[in-house]
Amino acid sequence: MSAILNQIKEMVSKNINVEVHNTPQYGKYPVVVRDNSTSITSGWELLYKIDKSKFNGRAMDYFGHFSEVRIPQFNNLYTLVQQVYSQFKQGVNVEQRYDTNFATYQPNEKLWFTALERKNGVNIKLTITDDASPLHLLSINFFITISNETNQPYLVGYDSAYNQQADVFVDRYNAQMLPKKKRYVPIYKNDGISTIKAAGQVNQQGLVQIDEVTTDIVYLQETSNERQLLASVYEKAIIEIVLEKSNELFTSNESGSNWNNQIPSNSPFNMQQPVNAFNNVQSNTAPNAFTQNMVPTGNVF
Repeated sequence: MSAILNQIKEMVSKNINVEVHNTPQYGKYPVVVRDNSTSITSGWELLYKIDKSKFNGRAMDYFGHFSEVRIPQFNNLYTLVQQVYSQFKQGVNVEQRYDTNFATYQPNEKLWFTALERKNGVNIKLTITDDASPLHLLSINFFITISNETNQPYLVGYDSAYNQQADVFVDRYNAQMLPKKKRYVPIYKNDGISTIKAAGQVNQQGLVQIDEVTTDIVYLQETSNERQLLASVYEKAIIEIVLEKSNELFTSNESGSNWNNQIPSNSPFNMQQPVNAFNNVQSNTAPNAFTQNMVPTGNVF
């Protein structure tokens, strides 16, 4: 392995804590990765769902990426998202790209925001650029629309994802480092003729309804720029450590040893005691260090 890859893995390993749940849930072992660094993402947690091979008993990650990200002290970040939205609507840094309003904002060297106008609102993408973070280049998409009830800006998913009492936001759909896997059917060329290895029949829409059992399908994770490539390297390092810790658990179980590295009962990822109190009204308090370099725009939500 190259020195650069080793350096990234060593940095990640020193700055995360991995907790493997001993009891599978729905056939998968929950694994919580916690950021123990002093970076902007300190305390953030990623949830992985690991499979155990029936063939050799080894840990496997079919998803190829984390399933959830848990953000403590979310109100600080939420304040910053509000300010980015306000500046975008005021036209600060806004330019036209492909007939669409677009802008970038970098309050400091640790965070990067892009804002893009959509039909029904504004998409704000946060990217972690803190070099000290083991979650380097993790990105999260926030979508702001106008509420039909209050006619005020509203963060879609806020009520279901945010625990106001604990000030914790859990995202299951809009965050990533490694891109999600997509399924493709390869095209083969033989004597100039393009073919695919598939079985199926044409449906009423003129599309081929394939038989997935007999069709040659490959799973790919696409990256389109250097930031996505580097984010992939970081998450690959995390996944490698997750699999190592999971295999330690599986080996320990097989040898009859006690395994004490389980998720604490008060963990937000404990399947027996899920986080409640998600039905809360949006609120906001004064910004802290997350927002100290932003131009004050007031509370716009």
